[in-house]
Amino acid sequence: MTSLRDLREKIAPYEKANNFLAAYCVLNTLAALAVSIGISVWILKSSLPFLVLLMAIPNGFLFVRLFVLMHDMCHGSFFKQKWLNQFVGTLLSAPVLTPFFAWRRSHNIHHVDSGKMEKPQHPGEIGAVKVSDYLQYSKMKRFFFRLRVHPLLLFTVNAWALFMIVQRLPFQPKFDKENRVIGVELCRPRDIINIMATNTGLLLMFVVAWYFGVLAEMSIIYIPAMMVASTVGVWLFFIQHHYEDVYWEDKKGWSLKDAALKGASFYDLPKIVHWASGNIGYHHIHHFSTKIPSYSLAKVFRNVPEINIMKRLTVLDSFKCAGFVLLDEQKKKLVTIKEAMASLQPKPVAKAA
Repeated sequence: MTSLRDLREKIAPYEKANNFLAAYCVLNTLAALAVSIGISVWILKSSLPFLVLLMAIPNGFLFVRLFVLMHDMCHGSFFKQKWLNQFVGTLLSAPVLTPFFAWRRSHNIHHVDSGKMEKPQHPGEIGAVKVSDYLQYSKMKRFFFRLRVHPLLLFTVNAWALFMIVQRLPFQPKFDKENRVIGVELCRPRDIINIMATNTGLLLMFVVAWYFGVLAEMSIIYIPAMMVASTVGVWLFFIQHHYEDVYWEDKKGWSLKDAALKGASFYDLPKIVHWASGNIGYHHIHHFSTKIPSYSLAKVFRNVPEINIMKRLTVLDSFKCAGFVLLDEQKKKLVTIKEAMASLQPKPVAKAA
């Protein structure tokens, strides 16, 4: 197996930002979004305006791509200059309903603690609940947990609420010493300012639309698109770390290399979907080095095969992973609620002949 040092040497040439490629990615995304929204407006003014809802799918995917580009800027890997990452990232943050600096802080925690059994939950992500904690829940708490993580709600209503409501509020999860969520608390002052500034930018978008008399048209096009984007975004974040035999280890045995290459998947998607999702499907490479910009991830995948020891998931495979929401500490693996409860049932004793 290739050593960590050798892998780092091989990927080093790809850990360099290219301002020309970065600008091209932003501009082609905005251009595609402008065309897609233009088609939406044309449909809205046609004799079949209800068909505009179908345009929520391409519009939504383009907002996902915009979000992933902003995500790269949060890592400081998209442009060469730090100020440029922060400036453009902040401009893009309001349309994708995500406060740049507040989300950057919580997302960086995810990268540091991903795969650590002591910290199965992090701010700003779905995470997992330990089986031992789940078994201590009351019947009512179990019911609401199952409701929260049920695929029909997790990737629809809950996803929409996360982006449209939760990320508008200056609160974050509060954890106890065992890393269990016990409530909410105010965000840091800087994060609160960032959240309020993002909300102001979002409000300004709607005020401008109202001023030019297109508020209704904007709402009909933008809100369904963001519902699609939220669903796709939460699904992508979930599937990248929630699958059978994904890496989990305690602090003593945890390693960055294994957490990246065994704890993050390669989502084998059609090329057009890879483009629309900003190549975030090459997630194992992204976790191995956040310095690699999204426009270089596919190159690393092709040119450094030694890094591809991850779990490969097809679209069909991924649908089977939606139930992995509990962490079995004994087996060091994710399990479904059904599997966790089945393990408690006494095994039948074979009768003597």
